[in-house]
Amino acid sequence: MAKGEITNEQLLEALNAFAVQINERFDRLEERMDRLEERMDKLEERVSSLEDTTRSHTLAIKELTTRVDRLEQHTVGLDEDVKYLYKLIESFKKDYKADALNQSQIRSRLEELETIAKYLQKKVSTI
Repeated sequence: MAKGEITNEQLLEALNAFAVQINERFDRLEERMDRLEERMDKLEERVSSLEDTTRSHTLAIKELTTRVDRLEQHTVGLDEDVKYLYKLIESFKKDYKADALNQSQIRSRLEELETIAKYLQKKVSTI
């Protein structure tokens, strides 16, 4: 064998050493992959939890929107009804002070005011 030539034994030793290094690197790579997998599992759990929270908040928002819509439906015209009632009261007080009403008109106006007040009370109580 010529000087400087590698023997089969030396080649085998070098290949074995290289194989050991490759195995060590693969072991470290597997460890890193395991840690990454654990982190991914934790992230998936957190994402799932966030999705659950988002779903529950979305449902709550939908429910609140429905309630607001229902409240708006119940209160439609309520301001106008209250203004009308105050207008009737002011008109009644003015006519009463001016002594422009007889007993029958007074009773009739009071009944009208009472009817409107009961209607408004019923409308407000259903809200």
